[in-house]
Amino acid sequence: MKYVYPAIFTPEDNNYNVIVPDLPGCFTFGTSLVEAIEMAWDAISMWLVDAEDKDEPIPAPGNHQDKAFEPNSFVNFIDVDTAEYRRENDNRAIKKHLPFLNG
Repeated sequence: MKYVYPAIFTPEDNNYNVIVPDLPGCFTFGTSLVEAIEMAWDAISMWLVDAEDKDEPIPAPGNHQDKAFEPNSFVNFIDVDTAEYRRENDNRAIKKHLPFLNG
């Protein structure tokens, strides 16, 4: 499933703190803006996959463009695809039969 959520980025102490106000408890950070965006993508994806797996309601994304945040904060929209995230992070063990080789 594809989703788009706004994330609030706040530069602080050589990091970018990130919160996703529509997903309770969803926050992360990165040491650069690129890393913070990647981490936001990962955090949102994990939050949504967990909610999908538990059949919990998925909150609708809000519009946080006009809200007041800390100075220097900004909003960026993060798009995620939970099917893609599952494919990339499926780490179930796969049993393979390998023939024994005599050396």
